[in-house]
Amino acid sequence: MPFTLNDKNINYAGRKKGVLNKCTANLREKIHLLHTENLDALLKDACNLTIKERLQLNRDLLPFILPKYATIHEVDAPSFAELLKEHQLNESIKLLSTDELRELLNEVE
Repeated sequence: MPFTLNDKNINYAGRKKGVLNKCTANLREKIHLLHTENLDALLKDACNLTIKERLQLNRDLLPFILPKYATIHEVDAPSFAELLKEHQLNESIKLLSTDELRELLNEVE
């Protein structure tokens, strides 16, 4: 059935962000079960594999088992400066004695 122009049944927005792909989730679960249920056999057979083959096995299977790391976004300069000041303040407070902390609290009150 060909697409027609301006068809109301076509989902132009696509899948919403955060909604899991059911096929991929199902496949990941099956590979995870395969890996965990056969872990003893894999460990036993891994002794017969070369290092290159072991790394290849891990490289091929681990992306299906463990989530991939998200991209790390750069920290804005102002927020980084604020974090740095807060860290320095926390470190300075650690160096104060109990009496000095009490004096500071009394001054604030």
